[in-house]
Amino acid sequence: MDKTIVVNKVKNIISKIVGLDINENTSPEEINGWDSLNHLNIILSIEEEFDLAIPPEDFPKFYNSPAEIADYLVDHLNKRG
Repeated sequence: MDKTIVVNKVKNIISKIVGLDINENTSPEEINGWDSLNHLNIILSIEEEFDLAIPPEDFPKFYNSPAEIADYLVDHLNKRG
């Protein structure tokens, strides 16, 4: 899957959950609404959007910018085929 598409989907998911417009390089530290509950909601929404099961040990990897999250997703989506 194309990284640009993934980044845009991730940005939209995060924006919807935290209620802010963000860009691909916005970090969680810049978002006051990114707490532990919203972190889980972001992960669950990403799993649903991309039809993935993200292992709990990878949850910390999702405390990153949309671009970094997209790197993880593209890698896993490409491996899945």
